[in-house]
Amino acid sequence: LKTDSNGHITVNDLQPGDYYFVETQAPAGYQLNKDQQYPFKIIFNQTTAAKVTVNDSEATGSVVLTKTD
Repeated sequence: LKTDSNGHITVNDLQPGDYYFVETQAPAGYQLNKDQQYPFKIIFNQTTAAKVTVNDSEATGSVVLTKTD
């Protein structure tokens, strides 16, 4: 599955049960937490969509500067 331009995914017609979402690729500039699972449940006769929210951390780095004259 791929997210749309707003970062949303819609999956229809899931059977009742326990599920989990796993992100396999983070957006450019963000860190992927490949071991994180996001559980959700579909209940019989559920009328609203289950919502899963994933907040990715921005990738960071460091630099060492050496000034020379």
